[in-house]
Order: sequence, then C-alpha cells, then structure tokens
Amino acid sequence: MSVEKKTTDHNKKTARDLLIHWIPVAAFCSMVIFGGLFLRDFLQYREAEREYHKLSELYRPIEKPEEQSLSERSNGDPQNKRTTEAGQPELPDIPDLNIDFGALKKINPSLACVLYIPALKLCYPVVYSEDNLYELNHTFSGTENAAGTIFYDCLSERAFAGTNTFLFGHNMKNGTMFGSLKNFLRDSSLYKKNPFFYIYTDETVKQYEIVSYYTTREDSETYEDFQGEAGYARYLDYIREQNVLPGERLSSDRIEIQQKPLVTLSTCAGTQGSAQRFVVHGIWVAEQPR
Repeated sequence: MSVEKKTTDHNKKTARDLLIHWIPVAAFCSMVIFGGLFLRDFLQYREAEREYHKLSELYRPIEKPEEQSLSERSNGDPQNKRTTEAGQPELPDIPDLNIDFGALKKINPSLACVLYIPALKLCYPVVYSEDNLYELNHTFSGTENAAGTIFYDCLSERAFAGTNTFLFGHNMKNGTMFGSLKNFLRDSSLYKKNPFFYIYTDETVKQYEIVSYYTTREDSETYEDFQGEAGYARYLDYIREQNVLPGERLSSDRIEIQQKPLVTLSTCAGTQGSAQRFVVHGIWVAEQPR
C-alpha cells in the first residue's frame, strides 16, 4: 500500500471519528440552547400572567349565572336588538365590569380602554402606542417582557373616532393576550353564543358585533386605509369575501352600507416570524355613558 493511500485512509478515518464524536456534542449543545430559550420564554410568560392576573383586580368582570345566549334571547337573530324610547339602539345585556380607571392610569397614563370579549373570557387594558413597537415587548406596567400588551395602532385616530381602528396583540401560545382569538376558528359555537365585544372607556361603553374573521397576510387589503362612502363599501365587500364565519357569507342586509365605525383586532398567525395574521372585525352597534 502506497504512502499516499495510507494517508488518505487515515484522513477519512480521522474525519469519520471526529464526525461521530461531534454529532452528540452538537446535539447536546443545541438541546441546552433551545432548552434555555424555552425556559426563558416560559418564565417570562409566567411572570406576565402573574402581573396581568394581579392587574385584573382593577377591571374584573362581574360573574353572572349562566343564561341563554344572546342569539337565543333575540329569537336566533343577534341583529334583533331593543331600542330606547328615543329610537336609539340599546345595548342588550351589557356585561358589568368593575373598572378603576384612575388606578389603571396611574400605572400607565397611556391607557386607551378596556377590551372585553365575553365569548373568549378575554379582558385586558389597551394602551395608546406611539410607534407600534414598544408595546411588543413591554407589559402594561412597563416591564420588559415578550408577552407585551395589547395596544392601539399609532396610525388609527384616537378615541375610536376613525372608521377602522386597529388593536394589536401577541398570539401567545398559552392563550393570553390575543392568543385566544384563534379559538373562534376552532369552535364556531363561541361566536354563536355571544357575537359581541365591548370597549370600555372612562366615559362610555361601546358594543361591537363581530361580523367577520379570517386569516390573512400583513400586506393584505385588510390593513389598507380607505376614504369616503365608496371606500368604506369596498372594504366591507372585501371583509365579506374573506369571512370564514360559520354559515353563509355575509349578505348585504347583514352589514348595512353605512359608515358605522369598525374595530379590527389583529394578531400573528402561523409559525413565528410568519407574515400571516388573524383578524376579527367588529362593527359598532351602540354605546352609552358609563
């Protein structure tokens, strides 16, 4: 056997031995790194849960005995709403929330409202954002945490005065923040049981009916601005087309073509870093002073 062949065989053996030796080492290192990241996220999520649980004492819903669903009480039609003597729509069965706005604003002066979705038992304070960035990794109290807080789009007109107000929140794996929005896709009975969500400010409570929800992309028409009645009508046509609500697609008499304000709840969907988004559109129904 030539010296050259011996050297080649030796090199091959050395490379094979190194590969066999380093594969388990690399696997172990990867396990340690990813395990550390998982532990970090887990601890952060736990800390955020504790913070929001304690904070919820300032905006806790008042539990009531189980009753018929809203659709059952309105003969199967959630649009069959009561009106006041003046002919204005009356909010049916307004959920009672004990909200201490003064205490919440002491913790975070940027408080915009409290959002409550009874069907999901989702209730959180919402803050105004200056750049749509800070709130992604800071809780309501300002603690740095990946859970973040639910925030009001910095491009939306404040006090829900615009035609389409966006509220953003993380799609948390543990179901916190906007992590429970996707449950509408998993269980259509949630929407049927209670198709409304509520916005509480220190002056009013606003009721919105959920009229569409679907998965989309961050660069879709969902996030485009519109102007005037024609633009509003086109946007309603678009969300009708995207809608995956149980039953038939929304018809023209399901959403009146009037410029009633919309609130759009938006969160990430799919794998981390994906451009997919899940949105829930609510249309203004009524409001009254608190």
